[in-house]
Amino acid sequence: MSGGAGNFGSGSAGSNASKPGYEVINKFGENLDIDQAETPVEIWSHGAGGPTFPFLDTGIAMDIKSTSVNDTLAGTGAQKARITYYTTDNTKVVTDVDLDGTSQVQVGDDVKFVSRVFLFQSGTNNSNIGEVNVVDRPTGIAVYQSVEIGLSQTGSALQICEKGKTGIVKRTKVGYAKDQNPLGSADMRFNVRKANGTIVTKHSVLISSIKPADIEEPCCGSVAELEEGDIAYWLCQSVSADNTPIEARFDMEIFDA
Repeated sequence: MSGGAGNFGSGSAGSNASKPGYEVINKFGENLDIDQAETPVEIWSHGAGGPTFPFLDTGIAMDIKSTSVNDTLAGTGAQKARITYYTTDNTKVVTDVDLDGTSQVQVGDDVKFVSRVFLFQSGTNNSNIGEVNVVDRPTGIAVYQSVEIGLSQTGSALQICEKGKTGIVKRTKVGYAKDQNPLGSADMRFNVRKANGTIVTKHSVLISSIKPADIEEPCCGSVAELEEGDIAYWLCQSVSADNTPIEARFDMEIFDA
């Protein structure tokens, strides 16, 4: 599983399970506070408050740091992180690092897309005390993936198709959870950002307090097919009321191209 990952339905692997290099990636993410002025915005936990996901076409040097000095190898918070990222040519890399609180720790010199951060060791707090972010190395300001306080892993409904692989999105789910007036709706798009930057909408749905959830699971075929370097993701195109919370997921199968 990878980055904001977890099972949310049975799904059906079909005949693909017998193909070489087969793997299932279950993605989930949330943005608990989307305002009208902040849309469109991708569904990732750091998107609360408006930041859009920073897509890159070539890799840059990235580091990891926390907003708390307690997230360090000798601290009470998160101590070790396992980071899954992809380089300029879409090669998948998994690396483990020791956290050093608010000081930056190197992740990699060629990082184009970070799909998951998993904080697999912690102190007595049993989770991260600060927000743990993957940032650009020169400034440490631009955030490229994030672990919210106390979650120990990313919540990010975005996934790239790695080098030498083909991807099939078999199932998507998106939910609307606003229960305070004014109630409203959210225009949601399941998109694929092609390796050349072209964005294609594969599924579009309006969810609301009347229709709070949408599940797309075609009985034949798939929601979307991906080639190397393509990125599948959920986007909130617009909301009709501020303070709208959105949770989104998808199941993706990958195998050797």
